[in-house]
Amino acid sequence: VKHALPTVSAHVSANQIDLWVLAKLDAAGITPSAMAPRPTLLRRLSLVMLGLPPSPLQVARFVKDGRPDAWERVVDRTLARPEYGERWAQHWIDITGWGETDGYEGNESRSHAWPYRDYVIEAWNSDKPYDDFVREQIAGDALGNPRATGFLVAGPVDRVKSPNRALTLNQRQDELARIIDTTGTAFMGMTIGCARCHTHKFDPITHYDYYAIQAVFAGVQHPSGAGAAAASPYLSKFVQPGPTHVLVRGDPFLPEELVSPGAILSLAGFAMRAGVPEQTRRLRFARWLTRMDHPLTWRVIVNRLWQHHFGQGLVATPSDLGANGTLPTHPRLLDRLALELVRAGG
Repeated sequence: VKHALPTVSAHVSANQIDLWVLAKLDAAGITPSAMAPRPTLLRRLSLVMLGLPPSPLQVARFVKDGRPDAWERVVDRTLARPEYGERWAQHWIDITGWGETDGYEGNESRSHAWPYRDYVIEAWNSDKPYDDFVREQIAGDALGNPRATGFLVAGPVDRVKSPNRALTLNQRQDELARIIDTTGTAFMGMTIGCARCHTHKFDPITHYDYYAIQAVFAGVQHPSGAGAAAASPYLSKFVQPGPTHVLVRGDPFLPEELVSPGAILSLAGFAMRAGVPEQTRRLRFARWLTRMDHPLTWRVIVNRLWQHHFGQGLVATPSDLGANGTLPTHPRLLDRLALELVRAGG
């Protein structure tokens, strides 16, 4: 939704974003702070975008630069530095749960987990369109970028197995739950995992929706063991899965109706026929997730960008834009930023 720009009393604004912030300040009777001096501006820019302070020489050059576009020039130079991708990749892999060990009591090393990390760094530094970034992490093996599928297996995995069938089945359900949970929170700001045992209590996600998404990812597997992980990149493995059922209370010993691969129906989701090839499921889901009219994907990422620039998102719960999350402080600004990102091609 594109909203008309607000009007403000007596402030001069350099850009449209400022107008939304100034309108809130006007309504509260607050006078904006004065423009920061150049050394402070450069320090803020460098710390936010690179995680590093500027050098004394960089500060001196910026202070002495009398050109009218001096600020734009220093921003461009900052964004062109390789540290930019390293800094912002850190924010993203924190969301994914990526690590170089398995976690749990074994905590085995993943000495070749770095290809996914490097993919994320390169994506930021090359200004990869966000829709491509999303699609590749879900189905990069179908899009010529298999490194990106490290997203699906970035989190912890329990390597301690047992001959006990109940334990084995529940471990597999936990693995799939981590994929579903991370996909939901990272890209949509939705706690899909709450529908594992029952229909979501607060958001429009049904018990059936959860298992339809599980059917999408049911063929995703972690590399098998530290030996295999050390010999090749730690990326997703894929197999053609068997049927997926709704599980009563999430119990693998209480299967009910058969479900087809699909997405959240309340968000204009889809349903595929049972037995469709594994890769096709993920590719269809990735395309649904990056539709131009998806109500959450674009809002979630611009909120994350705002959060890491200014310390707190327009929605203060960036991984939960649902009913249990906080309301946006500037909902129309959030809408406008999301729309501008879509129109700019991601």
